[in-house]
Amino acid sequence: MAVQEEGSVLTARPALNFIGSGVSATDDAANNRTNVTVAGGSGGGIALGLRSALPVSPGAAGSAFKCTDGPFVFISDGTAWKAFVFGYPVVEPILANYGWVNQGVATVSGAGGGVTLASMGNVGDNNRILKLTAPGVPYTLTIAFAAQMVGYNYMGAGLCLRESSTGKFVAFKFGMNNGAQLLTETWANPTSFNAAVQNNPMAIGFGPMLWLQVKDDGTNRLFNYSFDGVYFSLFRSEPRNTYMVPNELGVVMHAALGVPLLFAMHVNHWQVTTP
Repeated sequence: MAVQEEGSVLTARPALNFIGSGVSATDDAANNRTNVTVAGGSGGGIALGLRSALPVSPGAAGSAFKCTDGPFVFISDGTAWKAFVFGYPVVEPILANYGWVNQGVATVSGAGGGVTLASMGNVGDNNRILKLTAPGVPYTLTIAFAAQMVGYNYMGAGLCLRESSTGKFVAFKFGMNNGAQLLTETWANPTSFNAAVQNNPMAIGFGPMLWLQVKDDGTNRLFNYSFDGVYFSLFRSEPRNTYMVPNELGVVMHAALGVPLLFAMHVNHWQVTTP
């Protein structure tokens, strides 16, 4: 039997020593054998560390970095890191892009990946908002988040559209009001409730994250929700300038009146798309 490496005949030996799974072969006369050696695949393995330790360079395609201080996993495609949370592909929100409205006693962190808002619930009727400037229409905003709350009435978390000149905003959120609900509300400002526009009971065990979406097509505002970020259902449609003319988009967390417990919202996905 002839042994070749890319067409070059090697000295035949009575034994073949396969190392790895086979890429190159060399004659090992001293041991009377031919060594066949295979380099590893293109993936670079899995590294563990704090989110702040994620390497700037993504490395080889298939390399992975698992955050030890949050749910994010980053996988390299060879040119960039792609973020995943609980197995779902996400666009990680960057804390530095947002500004506060009515921060009060609330805190925010991006240490473990994404954006985490937290506040006590016994500080009056307060909405805590992180916002940024809205793009021109048409656009679609999609967020995915996990809410750490107990079942007290008026606790809620979700997205909002805000008019900066008046402070008015429309909230689309998951919340509690005699049970778990998906709802839209209007507010005159972060502490002055205006109206409950639409609220529907929903199952509380929807999975590790809830996706909420608002589309402004230049005519209407469409509020959609999803349990997997792929299949969205329409919750409500209304004329785009109903109640106010928004020029900011944000995430909002509403603490319940008189609840002496910590309430947190973990925003793991923020994506604004325009045609």
